Amino acid sequence: MGDGYYKQRFDYMNFHGDVMFNLNALFGGYNPDRVYEIIPYLGAGITHNYTKPHREALAVNAGVINRFRISDAVDINLELSAMGAEDKFDGTIAGKHGYDGVLSATLGLTYRFPKRGFARPMPQLVSAVELAAMQQQIAQMAAANQQLQSALTAAQNRPVEVAETEVVVADPDIAPRTVFFKIGSAEVSPREVMNLSYLAEQMKQFPNATYTVNGYADSATGTPAFNKELSLKRAQAVVNTLVKEYDISADRLKVSADGGVDKFGQPILNRVVLVKSAN
Repeated sequence: MGDGYYKQRFDYMNFHGDVMFNLNALFGGYNPDRVYEIIPYLGAGITHNYTKPHREALAVNAGVINRFRISDAVDINLELSAMGAEDKFDGTIAGKHGYDGVLSATLGLTYRFPKRGFARPMPQLVSAVELAAMQQQIAQMAAANQQLQSALTAAQNRPVEVAETEVVVADPDIAPRTVFFKIGSAEVSPREVMNLSYLAEQMKQFPNATYTVNGYADSATGTPAFNKELSLKRAQAVVNTLVKEYDISADRLKVSADGGVDKFGQPILNRVVLVKSAN
């Protein structure tokens, strides 16, 4: 060439391993919404020249990746890199240095595909001791409900002495009634449908009272989004049973859903709907 240089053309491969450090995350903590991140790297490897005389040479690599966040799905990456290899890298021994150098700039695009599929809830294994404790607790709750029902019936049948200037009104408030569900299910079992008949009878005695139907799910299984939807379906299933099976007006029932929780002790007790007075 006119300036004393010689033009070369050859094909090569550089097989290398690099160590990278995200400096923003290292010193500033992880932040998925960070607009810019700088990631330097350093490594070494071996090059192979595919053009005669087919030589291999040791190489050292260094560079920096500049990552620009455009959106939750897209990043633009500008990479500036340098490689230094032994002087025999290009098959020609020349120049003032004992190595050959390659500088490069690469512009790239990163796209993150959205997560697809369904996260199936995994059933939780319960030991025999835990299962016995759960069953005992459920039996105690059922017995308490029955005692409350008996006390209510006795109170309703007891003669009430009313003074001439007094008006006695029965209290429409009820203790929270529980409806339990199987794991991952929003179907009201036949046993729970029968138990709701007692609640429906009391609701009919106070036609102006309103009630809150609050659904829950077990936070130990399923994703938060799945549990939120499941708890809402459970509450709606109880409302549908009261409306269709026992002719309770839907206007008297307010649906609420708390999603996955861990507030009632054992996981099986968190798969529940609570019905209580809203007055």
